[in-house]
Amino acid sequence: MVKYIVLILILICSLVSFDYGKKKSEKEFLTFKLNLQTELNTQLTKVRELEQQLVINQTKSKLDKEREIKTITSRYTTIISGLQQRPERTISSTTNENPPITAAIPPRAGSTGEQLFREDAEFLIREAAKAEVLKQALLACRRDYASIVKE
Repeated sequence: MVKYIVLILILICSLVSFDYGKKKSEKEFLTFKLNLQTELNTQLTKVRELEQQLVINQTKSKLDKEREIKTITSRYTTIISGLQQRPERTISSTTNENPPITAAIPPRAGSTGEQLFREDAEFLIREAAKAEVLKQALLACRRDYASIVKE
């Protein structure tokens, strides 16, 4: 009989200690879970702030790029309007493809663009304006990339 009582007491003690250990581990788990949730919320707040800052920087960069492009466009239209006084290219009425060389042509000192016909000057100015727009877009892209990498 004593044997059974000792066995029952051992069983009761083990169940009580198991229940106590279970409650203790649940409490530790809930504490760990709460700490983890708090850390997650802190990190999410930091990420949202960083995202907002990146959006603000990108918007500023976009506005700067658009302002530069407007400046380039206005400069282009000003230069093009100044070309109206230049002569247009005339189409030669001769049908001879290889005109005879009558005298030796003296060497030229070079061209500054003042001798260009209107169409040629407009083409070169238009291409230079396109190149400037692409350059500003590339610079804006590089600024955006640098700000993202830096953050």
